Amino acid sequence: MTFFFYQRDFKNKVFCGTTAITAILWVFLTQFDKLLMSKFLSLEEFGYYSLIVSVSSGIMMLSGPVSVAILPRLTALYNSDNKKQMTNLFLKSTSLVSVTVLPISLIIIVIPDKILYLWTGNIELSSWGWALSIYSLGSIFVVYSSFLHYIQFAHGNLKYHLRYGLITSAFSIPLIYILAVYFSVEGVALIWLARSSIGIFLWAPFVFYKFLPGYYKEWLINNILYYAIVDFILIYFSKILLLKYLDERLYLFIIMFLLISCLILINYVMFKKVINKSYELRTNSDRNI
Repeated sequence: MTFFFYQRDFKNKVFCGTTAITAILWVFLTQFDKLLMSKFLSLEEFGYYSLIVSVSSGIMMLSGPVSVAILPRLTALYNSDNKKQMTNLFLKSTSLVSVTVLPISLIIIVIPDKILYLWTGNIELSSWGWALSIYSLGSIFVVYSSFLHYIQFAHGNLKYHLRYGLITSAFSIPLIYILAVYFSVEGVALIWLARSSIGIFLWAPFVFYKFLPGYYKEWLINNILYYAIVDFILIYFSKILLLKYLDERLYLFIIMFLLISCLILINYVMFKKVINKSYELRTNSDRNI
């Protein structure tokens, strides 16, 4: 009895320690580039850079309530040996992010110059739109990659997450320094995008193989790309037809608000009519078996 108590206590300590280490790594990686850029940029340029990083980080903050809501539920479903419901919750939560956060992210990615002008009224800052686009694309990749952490957390197994964090940090930190020295903001932005895209396109298949085998393609295509393609097309044509002619900030804000509202509504309809139906069909087939 005592042995099992200490064994469980040891596992809890390892789990907590792993969580703490990965959190420290994440904080260091997200702040390391700012520390470097403060040396290589002028005060004015560093102010622009900090604003761009802050705006793109807002994408990750928008998805925060999702993790708060689903993590306890995912863990409870796994512990009650209800893996089908856990999987459905995981997929539907990803779709929730695609319905709500993805439209805002894609607007920032596709028309970053208008976003910066709307935010600040500074035309000079609009020339930094390319950096905001790259950082925002990396941020939405991080949002979806965070679901890999959720599913590992629910299983009570973060060893793969820790190893991934240590390995990518070992490569990222020297690369960030080298690219910052030789390519300034361009280099740092590209390494952020590269590291984020590795998470969703290379790391994710391994995590799904270990914890949710057979669901990676469905997760990527049905819950992410399906929405992203539709939203991108609508935003791109809106940019061509309307947004590039708008220089008045009030009108620009109204158009942006209406566009975001329409995209969220369209995404919700897609979820209810198409994606949700696939969950129902899979659930019914499981019951018949």
